[in-house]
Amino acid sequence: MILFLTVSAATDLFYQKIFNKSIILFLALGIVLVVKGDLRITGALMGFITGGCILLPFFLLGAVGPGDIKFLATAGFLSGNWEYVIWSALYGAIAGGIGAVFILLKRKNLKNTASKTAEIVKAFFISGGRMPPPSEDSLKLPYVFYLSIGFLLRLLEVKLLNPQ
Repeated sequence: MILFLTVSAATDLFYQKIFNKSIILFLALGIVLVVKGDLRITGALMGFITGGCILLPFFLLGAVGPGDIKFLATAGFLSGNWEYVIWSALYGAIAGGIGAVFILLKRKNLKNTASKTAEIVKAFFISGGRMPPPSEDSLKLPYVFYLSIGFLLRLLEVKLLNPQ
């Protein structure tokens, strides 16, 4: 799992992509773990479905890309636990929010972005749920990097609270 998180975070940071070959390779590894008996198929499938569904509304709104969904589904499969995926995604969202604020502060663009965000939210509700297309200068966040941090934080939490 840590290797998958590291590879995915690095490719997202450096290439802004999650490569299908990587997803297929790690899903195949997960299947091997299921066949060996190290991972339960029901837990892996529930983790996969949960991971694939969490970001789906945000994908439909154009806020995340398909690589983010593929990553979360695969990480869910490898974790073998749908609750683990939910907590990891929550921690990743918090890490991503903190990261976005730091990036915007560094670019001295926080106030402008907050104003644009308020306009988008207002337009969303006035238009009955249609999102305006993102502007060319919108912040592109390597979200898988932050989701990976969320999974690592959850792993640390589980290991520290349940040392076995």
